[in-house]
Amino acid sequence: MKKNKIFFGAVFLLVLIGFVSASECTNWQTLHPEWIFCDDFENANLAKWNPTGAKNTINSNSQNVLEGNYSLQQMLDPSGDGGNVLETWFLPGYDEIYVRAYVKFQPGFQNLRSDGNGMHLLGIAGNVPYGNSGTVPTGYDRFTTAVDPDHTDNSGALLPLTFYSYFPEMTGNWGNVFRQTAPQTPLMGGQWQLFEARVRVNTVGLHDGLQELYVNNTLKISVQNMRWRDTTDLKLNVIVLFAYMPNTIGTQYIYFDNIVVSRSPVGSLALTPSIFPDVNSDGKVNVLDLVLVIRWQGRNSGNADWSNYKHLDVNNDNRTDMNDVSSIIANM
Repeated sequence: MKKNKIFFGAVFLLVLIGFVSASECTNWQTLHPEWIFCDDFENANLAKWNPTGAKNTINSNSQNVLEGNYSLQQMLDPSGDGGNVLETWFLPGYDEIYVRAYVKFQPGFQNLRSDGNGMHLLGIAGNVPYGNSGTVPTGYDRFTTAVDPDHTDNSGALLPLTFYSYFPEMTGNWGNVFRQTAPQTPLMGGQWQLFEARVRVNTVGLHDGLQELYVNNTLKISVQNMRWRDTTDLKLNVIVLFAYMPNTIGTQYIYFDNIVVSRSPVGSLALTPSIFPDVNSDGKVNVLDLVLVIRWQGRNSGNADWSNYKHLDVNNDNRTDMNDVSSIIANM
Protein backbone atom coordinates (compact mmCIF):
# COMPACT_ATOMS: atom_id res chain seq x y z
CA MET A 1 0.00 0.00 0.00
CA LYS A 2 2.82 2.42 0.89
CA LYS A 3 4.56 1.70 -2.41
CA ASN A 4 1.37 2.43 -4.33
CA LYS A 5 0.99 5.76 -2.55
CA ILE A 6 4.54 6.69 -3.49
CA PHE A 7 3.93 5.58 -7.07
CA PHE A 8 0.76 7.57 -7.64
CA GLY A 9 2.07 10.54 -5.67
CA ALA A 10 5.16 10.77 -7.85
CA VAL A 11 3.15 10.43 -11.05
CA PHE A 12 0.72 13.12 -9.90
CA LEU A 13 3.60 15.43 -9.08
CA LEU A 14 5.03 15.01 -12.58
CA VAL A 15 1.60 15.71 -14.08
CA LEU A 16 1.44 18.97 -12.13
CA ILE A 17 4.84 20.16 -13.34
CA GLY A 18 4.02 19.26 -16.94
CA PHE A 19 6.30 16.32 -17.57
CA VAL A 20 9.24 18.71 -17.80
CA SER A 21 12.45 17.12 -19.07
CA ALA A 22 15.92 18.61 -19.22
CA SER A 23 16.85 20.35 -22.47
CA GLU A 24 20.31 20.73 -23.95
CA CYS A 25 20.53 24.43 -23.08
CA THR A 26 19.41 24.03 -19.46
CA ASN A 27 22.18 25.47 -17.29
CA TRP A 28 24.58 25.30 -20.22
CA GLN A 29 26.95 27.97 -18.87
CA THR A 30 27.78 25.70 -15.92
CA LEU A 31 27.64 22.33 -17.66
CA HIS A 32 29.56 23.46 -20.75
CA PRO A 33 31.89 26.35 -19.85
CA GLU A 34 33.51 26.09 -23.30
CA TRP A 35 30.21 27.01 -24.98
CA ILE A 36 29.66 30.61 -26.09
CA PHE A 37 25.99 30.45 -27.05
CA CYS A 38 23.15 27.92 -26.85
CA ASP A 39 19.54 28.08 -28.00
CA ASP A 40 17.23 25.07 -28.22
CA PHE A 41 14.24 27.45 -28.31
CA GLU A 42 12.72 25.85 -25.20
CA ASN A 43 12.19 29.35 -23.77
CA ALA A 44 9.57 29.71 -26.52
CA ASN A 45 10.92 33.07 -27.67
CA LEU A 46 13.64 34.66 -29.82
CA ALA A 47 15.11 36.82 -27.06
CA LYS A 48 18.64 35.59 -27.83
CA TRP A 49 18.46 36.89 -31.41
CA ASN A 50 18.32 40.27 -33.11
CA PRO A 51 16.50 41.45 -35.08
CA THR A 52 13.28 39.47 -35.12
CA GLY A 53 10.35 39.64 -37.51
CA ALA A 54 7.02 38.11 -38.32
CA LYS A 55 8.60 35.52 -40.61
CA ASN A 56 10.68 34.09 -37.75
CA THR A 57 8.45 32.32 -35.25
CA ILE A 58 8.55 29.65 -32.56
CA ASN A 59 7.16 26.33 -33.75
CA SER A 60 5.36 23.97 -31.36
CA ASN A 61 4.30 21.32 -33.86
CA SER A 62 6.11 18.22 -32.60
CA GLN A 63 6.62 16.97 -36.17
CA ASN A 64 9.10 19.79 -36.69
CA VAL A 65 10.80 19.74 -33.26
CA LEU A 66 14.06 17.86 -32.78
CA GLU A 67 13.80 17.51 -29.00
CA GLY A 68 11.75 19.21 -26.33
CA ASN A 69 8.67 21.22 -27.25
CA TYR A 70 9.83 24.01 -29.57
CA SER A 71 12.00 24.87 -32.57
CA LEU A 72 12.60 27.90 -34.78
CA GLN A 73 10.47 28.24 -37.91
CA GLN A 74 11.63 30.53 -40.73
CA MET A 75 9.15 31.32 -43.45
CA LEU A 76 10.07 32.19 -47.04
CA ASP A 77 7.30 33.56 -49.24
CA PRO A 78 7.03 34.68 -52.88
CA SER A 79 6.28 38.30 -52.01
CA GLY A 80 9.25 38.74 -49.72
CA ASP A 81 12.72 40.17 -50.23
CA GLY A 82 14.33 37.32 -48.29
CA GLY A 83 14.89 39.50 -45.24
CA ASN A 84 14.39 36.93 -42.49
CA VAL A 85 17.72 37.63 -40.82
CA LEU A 86 18.34 36.55 -37.23
CA GLU A 87 21.76 37.31 -35.76
CA THR A 88 23.52 36.84 -32.45
CA TRP A 89 26.79 38.56 -31.50
CA PHE A 90 29.55 37.47 -29.11
CA LEU A 91 31.88 40.43 -28.79
CA PRO A 92 34.75 41.15 -28.95
CA GLY A 93 35.06 37.76 -30.64
CA TYR A 94 37.20 34.63 -30.91
CA ASP A 95 39.98 33.28 -33.11
CA GLU A 96 38.31 29.88 -33.46
CA ILE A 97 34.73 28.70 -33.02
CA TYR A 98 32.51 25.69 -33.74
CA VAL A 99 28.91 26.25 -34.78
CA ARG A 100 26.64 23.21 -34.39
CA ALA A 101 23.02 23.21 -35.59
CA TYR A 102 20.21 20.94 -36.67
CA VAL A 103 18.24 22.06 -39.73
CA LYS A 104 15.15 20.68 -41.44
CA PHE A 105 13.65 21.78 -44.76
CA GLN A 106 10.01 21.11 -45.45
CA PRO A 107 9.28 18.11 -47.72
CA GLY A 108 9.56 19.11 -51.38
CA PHE A 109 11.56 22.29 -50.59
CA GLN A 110 12.59 24.20 -53.72
CA ASN A 111 15.94 25.98 -53.40
CA LEU A 112 15.39 28.61 -56.09
CA ARG A 113 15.48 32.41 -56.01
CA SER A 114 13.94 34.65 -58.63
CA ASP A 115 17.43 35.32 -60.07
CA GLY A 116 18.03 31.60 -60.60
CA ASN A 117 20.40 31.20 -57.65
CA GLY A 118 19.96 29.32 -54.38
CA MET A 119 19.45 30.46 -50.80
CA HIS A 120 21.80 31.52 -48.02
CA LEU A 121 21.25 29.56 -44.81
CA LEU A 122 23.65 30.21 -41.89
CA GLY A 123 26.53 32.68 -41.82
CA ILE A 124 29.63 32.92 -39.63
CA ALA A 125 31.40 36.24 -39.80
CA GLY A 126 33.83 38.80 -38.52
CA ASN A 127 32.47 42.33 -37.98
CA VAL A 128 30.02 42.53 -40.93
CA PRO A 129 27.60 39.58 -41.11
CA TYR A 130 25.95 40.43 -44.45
CA GLY A 131 25.82 43.03 -47.19
CA ASN A 132 28.77 44.01 -49.40
CA SER A 133 27.94 41.22 -51.83
CA GLY A 134 30.17 41.21 -54.89
CA THR A 135 33.10 42.92 -53.14
CA VAL A 136 36.31 41.32 -51.93
CA PRO A 137 37.20 41.82 -48.23
CA THR A 138 40.37 43.82 -47.64
CA GLY A 139 41.65 41.83 -44.69
CA TYR A 140 40.85 44.75 -42.39
CA ASP A 141 37.11 45.18 -42.77
CA ARG A 142 35.30 41.84 -42.66
CA PHE A 143 35.08 38.20 -43.69
CA THR A 144 32.19 35.77 -43.85
CA THR A 145 31.46 32.16 -44.66
CA ALA A 146 28.01 30.65 -45.04
CA VAL A 147 26.76 27.10 -44.74
CA ASP A 148 24.45 26.94 -47.76
CA PRO A 149 22.76 24.22 -49.79
CA ASP A 150 24.55 23.77 -53.09
CA HIS A 151 22.57 24.72 -56.19
CA THR A 152 22.48 24.43 -59.94
CA ASP A 153 21.44 27.60 -61.79
CA ASN A 154 17.69 27.79 -62.36
CA SER A 155 17.12 24.47 -60.58
CA GLY A 156 15.21 24.12 -57.31
CA ALA A 157 16.84 20.82 -56.33
CA LEU A 158 17.89 20.66 -52.66
CA LEU A 159 21.58 19.72 -52.83
CA PRO A 160 24.23 18.93 -50.17
CA LEU A 161 25.57 21.63 -47.84
CA THR A 162 28.55 23.74 -48.91
CA PHE A 163 30.65 26.68 -47.72
CA TYR A 164 30.08 29.99 -49.54
CA SER A 165 32.92 32.27 -48.47
CA TYR A 166 34.18 35.86 -48.75
CA PHE A 167 37.87 36.33 -47.84
CA PRO A 168 40.78 38.49 -49.11
CA GLU A 169 42.28 35.86 -51.44
CA MET A 170 38.99 34.70 -52.94
CA THR A 171 38.69 34.21 -56.69
CA GLY A 172 36.55 36.83 -58.42
CA ASN A 173 34.12 39.22 -56.73
CA TRP A 174 31.44 36.77 -55.63
CA GLY A 175 31.60 34.25 -52.83
CA ASN A 176 33.67 31.14 -53.48
CA VAL A 177 31.95 27.76 -53.12
CA PHE A 178 33.63 24.84 -51.34
CA ARG A 179 31.85 21.53 -51.84
CA GLN A 180 31.83 18.25 -49.93
CA THR A 181 34.21 15.46 -50.79
CA ALA A 182 32.67 12.33 -52.28
CA PRO A 183 30.47 10.71 -51.27
CA GLN A 184 28.47 13.84 -50.47
CA THR A 185 25.85 13.64 -47.74
CA PRO A 186 22.39 14.29 -49.25
CA LEU A 187 20.22 17.07 -47.85
CA MET A 188 16.69 15.71 -47.75
CA GLY A 189 13.49 17.66 -47.26
CA GLY A 190 11.46 16.50 -44.28
CA GLN A 191 14.52 15.20 -42.38
CA TRP A 192 16.73 16.75 -39.71
CA GLN A 193 20.39 17.14 -40.65
CA LEU A 194 23.15 17.82 -38.15
CA PHE A 195 26.02 20.04 -39.25
CA GLU A 196 28.94 21.62 -37.43
CA ALA A 197 31.18 24.28 -38.93
CA ARG A 198 34.65 24.93 -37.54
CA VAL A 199 36.31 28.23 -38.49
CA ARG A 200 39.74 29.42 -37.34
CA VAL A 201 41.14 32.79 -38.36
CA ASN A 202 44.76 33.02 -39.40
CA THR A 203 47.69 34.39 -37.47
CA VAL A 204 48.31 37.81 -38.98
CA GLY A 205 50.95 37.45 -41.68
CA LEU A 206 50.46 33.70 -42.04
CA HIS A 207 48.18 31.38 -44.00
CA ASP A 208 47.13 29.11 -41.13
CA GLY A 209 43.39 29.77 -41.05
CA LEU A 210 40.88 27.09 -41.90
CA GLN A 211 37.26 26.10 -42.26
CA GLU A 212 35.79 22.63 -41.86
CA LEU A 213 32.26 21.30 -42.20
CA TYR A 214 31.10 18.18 -40.43
CA VAL A 215 27.80 16.66 -41.57
CA ASN A 216 26.26 14.08 -39.26
CA ASN A 217 29.58 14.08 -37.34
CA THR A 218 31.63 13.25 -40.44
CA LEU A 219 34.19 15.68 -41.91
CA LYS A 220 32.99 16.54 -45.42
CA ILE A 221 34.76 19.83 -46.24
CA SER A 222 38.26 20.85 -45.16
CA VAL A 223 39.84 24.08 -46.42
CA GLN A 224 43.30 24.75 -44.99
CA ASN A 225 45.98 27.46 -45.29
CA MET A 226 43.45 30.30 -45.46
CA ARG A 227 44.03 33.99 -44.94
CA TRP A 228 40.92 35.55 -43.41
CA ARG A 229 42.44 38.75 -42.01
CA ASP A 230 45.40 41.11 -41.79
CA THR A 231 44.66 42.56 -38.35
CA THR A 232 44.00 41.04 -34.93
CA ASP A 233 41.08 43.46 -34.58
CA LEU A 234 39.12 41.18 -36.90
CA LYS A 235 37.68 38.18 -35.07
CA LEU A 236 34.81 35.70 -35.29
CA ASN A 237 32.01 37.52 -33.51
CA VAL A 238 28.60 36.86 -35.08
CA ILE A 239 26.43 34.12 -36.56
CA VAL A 240 23.44 34.76 -38.78
CA LEU A 241 20.42 32.70 -39.77
CA PHE A 242 19.79 34.18 -43.20
CA ALA A 243 16.81 32.33 -44.66
CA TYR A 244 17.64 34.53 -47.65
CA MET A 245 15.80 33.51 -50.79
CA PRO A 246 13.98 36.45 -52.43
CA ASN A 247 10.77 35.70 -54.31
CA THR A 248 10.80 32.00 -53.58
CA ILE A 249 8.41 29.62 -55.35
CA GLY A 250 5.42 29.57 -53.02
CA THR A 251 5.50 29.76 -49.22
CA GLN A 252 8.15 27.45 -47.77
CA TYR A 253 9.51 26.68 -44.29
CA ILE A 254 12.86 25.89 -42.70
CA TYR A 255 13.30 24.73 -39.10
CA PHE A 256 16.30 25.07 -36.78
CA ASP A 257 16.86 23.48 -33.39
CA ASN A 258 19.66 23.11 -30.83
CA ILE A 259 22.12 25.73 -32.08
CA VAL A 260 25.40 25.90 -30.16
CA VAL A 261 28.48 28.09 -30.61
CA SER A 262 31.54 26.75 -28.80
CA ARG A 263 35.30 27.05 -28.43
CA SER A 264 35.62 23.27 -28.82
CA PRO A 265 33.81 20.55 -30.82
CA VAL A 266 30.15 20.02 -29.89
CA GLY A 267 28.93 16.99 -31.83
CA SER A 268 25.51 15.43 -31.39
CA LEU A 269 23.00 16.37 -28.73
CA ALA A 270 24.35 16.36 -25.18
CA LEU A 271 21.18 14.63 -24.01
CA THR A 272 21.72 10.98 -24.93
CA PRO A 273 20.68 7.68 -23.34
CA SER A 274 24.35 6.85 -22.73
CA ILE A 275 24.57 9.77 -20.31
CA PHE A 276 21.09 10.07 -18.85
CA PRO A 277 18.89 7.39 -17.23
CA ASP A 278 16.63 6.73 -20.19
CA VAL A 279 15.49 3.30 -18.98
CA ASN A 280 12.88 2.77 -21.70
CA SER A 281 15.29 3.83 -24.50
CA ASP A 282 13.02 6.39 -26.16
CA GLY A 283 15.73 9.07 -26.25
CA LYS A 284 14.23 11.10 -23.39
CA VAL A 285 14.24 11.11 -19.61
CA ASN A 286 10.67 11.72 -18.53
CA VAL A 287 7.70 10.46 -16.53
CA LEU A 288 7.63 7.17 -18.43
CA ASP A 289 11.06 6.27 -17.08
CA LEU A 290 9.96 7.34 -13.60
CA VAL A 291 6.85 5.17 -13.74
CA LEU A 292 8.88 2.07 -14.64
CA VAL A 293 11.43 2.50 -11.87
CA ILE A 294 8.78 3.17 -9.22
CA ARG A 295 6.63 0.28 -10.41
CA TRP A 296 9.46 -2.26 -10.11
CA GLN A 297 11.14 -1.11 -6.91
CA GLY A 298 12.44 -3.80 -4.60
CA ARG A 299 14.15 -5.96 -7.20
CA ASN A 300 17.81 -6.88 -6.67
CA SER A 301 20.58 -9.01 -8.12
CA GLY A 302 19.56 -11.93 -5.91
CA ASN A 303 16.29 -12.38 -7.79
CA ALA A 304 16.25 -15.11 -10.42
CA ASP A 305 14.67 -12.72 -12.93
CA TRP A 306 17.09 -9.82 -12.21
CA SER A 307 18.11 -9.66 -15.88
CA ASN A 308 14.61 -8.36 -16.64
CA TYR A 309 15.03 -5.41 -14.28
CA LYS A 310 18.74 -4.62 -14.27
CA HIS A 311 18.26 -1.77 -16.78
CA LEU A 312 16.13 -0.01 -14.13
CA ASP A 313 19.10 0.06 -11.73
CA VAL A 314 20.13 3.58 -12.65
CA ASN A 315 22.94 3.94 -10.11
CA ASN A 316 24.30 0.40 -10.61
CA ASP A 317 24.03 -0.70 -6.96
CA ASN A 318 22.34 -4.01 -7.90
CA ARG A 319 18.92 -3.03 -6.64
CA THR A 320 15.97 -0.88 -7.68
CA ASP A 321 14.99 1.61 -5.00
CA MET A 322 14.30 5.27 -4.27
CA ASN A 323 17.88 6.19 -5.14
CA ASP A 324 17.12 5.25 -8.76
CA VAL A 325 13.91 7.29 -8.59
CA SER A 326 15.89 10.30 -7.35
CA SER A 327 18.43 9.95 -10.16
CA ILE A 328 15.70 10.05 -12.79
CA ILE A 329 13.93 13.05 -11.25
CA ALA A 330 17.26 14.91 -11.12
CA ASN A 331 17.71 14.44 -14.87
CA MET A 332 14.19 15.38 -15.97
